[in-house]
Amino acid sequence: MKTRLPVSCEELYSNCLFSSIANAVSTIRNPQLSYSQSWDGVNYSFQHGSSRGTITFHLTDAILVGAIRDEKSSRRSWYPKFNAIELFNEAPEAAKVLSTNEALQYLFDEVDSTSLPVAPVGFLGKLIGKSAHVERVAMPVATTALWSEGDAVFSCDTLADFIGNGGEFLAEIMTSANELRTYWEERYCLSSEEIDLANNIFQLKKSGETMISMNSVLRKGRANSIDTNDRSVEGEKEFLKSLVDMGFVVDK
Repeated sequence: MKTRLPVSCEELYSNCLFSSIANAVSTIRNPQLSYSQSWDGVNYSFQHGSSRGTITFHLTDAILVGAIRDEKSSRRSWYPKFNAIELFNEAPEAAKVLSTNEALQYLFDEVDSTSLPVAPVGFLGKLIGKSAHVERVAMPVATTALWSEGDAVFSCDTLADFIGNGGEFLAEIMTSANELRTYWEERYCLSSEEIDLANNIFQLKKSGETMISMNSVLRKGRANSIDTNDRSVEGEKEFLKSLVDMGFVVDK
């Protein structure tokens, strides 16, 4: 039975967008954080603890689909007999197609597939016993999922099961805009200037702006860097890469 999640389609897009921008700003000082959130066209991906997932935002048709895998979930044992698209059984057909073509493509993994026992033949054709033949099968592996119907967002799970099988991170950012800013300010220890920088980039993106000045954004970024050693230089590179991945054209 599907469950409506406490967020709208528009709110989830905005919160994922701001979260990724806050992450990008944080990489100026901590480039090692760049792996945890990223964009690839319309696909937003995250890694959080033992979970990783991708949400596809097809804004033109107002559809979102998302799939998440928690490495610690008991549902991993469902595979390979289980097909991840079954998590979308109660979703509209358009969401099933989008999840197959986009979100689930980011969650391919190799799982053990044990075939029927075979009887190996030894020297002079003597049977030497039976053994199972184990193969590795590559397939999408997800442990929970979500999709939109209109502006409402649903999961195949109860909220508790959604959180327990990989959705904890999304549940944490399903909040108001002000609470989300406080969440990232505290989690990344962002200064007020860094929060302002994240807000400015967010507003540019939401307004449809595609051009952004490297000098103007990095002036604020450098002012908040711990130092100017190679780590900060690498952080600036990661920051700019994140902007490009979000769809900005960076004016050097």
